[in-house]
Amino acid sequence: MSTSRKDGDYDTAIKGAAKVVEAAYSYPFISHAPLEPQTAAASFKDGKIEIWTDSQQPGQGRGSVAQTLGIQQDDVTLHMTRGGGGFGRRLTNDYMVEAAWIAKEAGVPIKLIWSREDDMQHDFYRPGGFQYLKAGVDRRVKSSPGGITSLAMPRAPRRSPEHRCHRVSTEVCPQLRIARFHHAPRAQDRRLARAWQQRHRLRDPFVPG
Repeated sequence: MSTSRKDGDYDTAIKGAAKVVEAAYSYPFISHAPLEPQTAAASFKDGKIEIWTDSQQPGQGRGSVAQTLGIQQDDVTLHMTRGGGGFGRRLTNDYMVEAAWIAKEAGVPIKLIWSREDDMQHDFYRPGGFQYLKAGVDRRVKSSPGGITSLAMPRAPRRSPEHRCHRVSTEVCPQLRIARFHHAPRAQDRRLARAWQQRHRLRDPFVPG
């Protein structure tokens, strides 16, 4: 375990706190599984592509399409449509790129609708993790000693509670300690990740580098 941030004397403050609250949260290595599978419509004509879909990172999607098709990003027109929640799944735009590529190769406008099986099999699975938090307040509720221990597999997501706690001001929480340690994932989690990695020809997610 390593300490990534330490403000004040956390141990002394937590022992003298009038009230201490503890909580633990865990989440598995799992698919995003949005209600709506990935969809996109695309039309390629005169060296330009026009796409209708929804995305959580449309700019990145346009760039990926341009790179894949070998055209300028200015030649990619993206129409953002109303859709269901992506919950992080639509931060990647593989479905958008796929639709654009098919439209170019087919030479006609196309509509791509992933099946539920496609969506589950080709998802960029969320990393599992564990968060333990412990905080205390004095009788006037003016000082807040707090601590957080983060565990993640294979690494903590950037938007994890640990990441957010690094933004906490010392005025809000003058005594703060953030620790982190890595966890060896369960066998079934490793098998799922490696199967996905082998299918997509990616490096082993559990080997550093």
